[in-house]
Amino acid sequence: MPSWIHRLFGAPKSPTSTPAVPPPSREPYEWPKTDGPSAGKLFRPIVYALEHQILPGLFFERHPEICRLTSQQPESHLGSTYCWVRSLQWCQERDLIRPEASHNSQLFARYLEQVGSELESQFSSFGSFGVFIVRTPQPVAATETHWVALCQHQSDARPYDGKPSTLSRYFTLEAAGDGEHSFFCEWTADRNHPNFGPTELHTKEHFFALIQSALRRTEA
Repeated sequence: MPSWIHRLFGAPKSPTSTPAVPPPSREPYEWPKTDGPSAGKLFRPIVYALEHQILPGLFFERHPEICRLTSQQPESHLGSTYCWVRSLQWCQERDLIRPEASHNSQLFARYLEQVGSELESQFSSFGSFGVFIVRTPQPVAATETHWVALCQHQSDARPYDGKPSTLSRYFTLEAAGDGEHSFFCEWTADRNHPNFGPTELHTKEHFFALIQSALRRTEA
């Protein structure tokens, strides 16, 4: 696997290495909800922001570092820290971070050491697409993801010109919240979020098979 992939999300781990017990809360950035249908489950706004806002946003904007990454250029230095910091900023702008943690760099650095170690990634290709599959932190609530995939079309590697990517795709495999099922979904460049239906398999191989089926329809 290219070394720049390791620099982005760390060295790969076994695709079947899933912790048997959900991770404990990492307060003050994560804490159990106290009311509503999700009472008792962790609230992890930074994890949500990374998976559903920051990664797809940078990808469809063709952020310079994302462009270098998906072009496999060795000088790529977009690290997971950059993505997590952008996720923190997104949450700060929406008052989703507790005041004692919002601007505490030491606390955030310790949090990143923990949550960032759960990431892994792999590059594959299918047809006209380069496919970057990222293992995200183990989901503990509905909508959190097992995996996300940045699928860049070979014709969509131009520098950012104010227009979003048109042929590239961003897919997610999201927990349903029942501990058994997941949903295969997509974020589009115009921020739509289609849900393609449930699945009982959460492996990288199954996710890639679902991606291939979706991309095959694109190229048909």
